Amino acid sequence: MTVATLTGSETLVIIDVRDEDEVWHDGQIKGPVLHIPSAQFSSLANAKDIIRDHDLLTKEIIAVHCHKSQQRGPYCARLLAAAASELEEESAAKM
Repeated sequence: MTVATLTGSETLVIIDVRDEDEVWHDGQIKGPVLHIPSAQFSSLANAKDIIRDHDLLTKEIIAVHCHKSQQRGPYCARLLAAAASELEEESAAKM
């Protein structure tokens, strides 16, 4: 199964972390994509808010895209993973 096949699925979300000027210059990704500039990933708390605001814990696949950067995309992906783990642990502790 390809990403193109999955983009219509409720289990996949693509997060474009490029800055607004990069999206304007390089073009938008077609399809169901969240545009959340990397500057919004300034802390673990902010990443938790992003997860809650976009209901990301219900997604099986989260792809983080940054066209040219080898740092911003991976950084945002790691921060989201850490935030998701903490949120899942908090949820399990409440049970």
